[in-house]
Amino acid sequence: VSLNNTEQATHTNFNGNFEFNGITPGSYQLVVQFLGYEAIELPVNIKAGERVELLETLHAKMLSLPSTAEMITAENESEYTSSKSSQKR
Repeated sequence: VSLNNTEQATHTNFNGNFEFNGITPGSYQLVVQFLGYEAIELPVNIKAGERVELLETLHAKMLSLPSTAEMITAENESEYTSSKSSQKR
């Protein structure tokens, strides 16, 4: 978790809770990111002496994997080439 355009960054606990201390009042973009999840940016307005609570959920990233058919074809071609080579010997 970090605040854009600042040196402020921290980690969440097991429940996703975090806090920053000593933040100058003003408007910030809060960035929340975790490996395997889509990062989110949230506008946050910090006022002197106030505590800001946010409830947000990270969503898992969609990953593209090669299709199984392509992988099987490549393996079969490889096996065929190996078998053909050994038959010539």
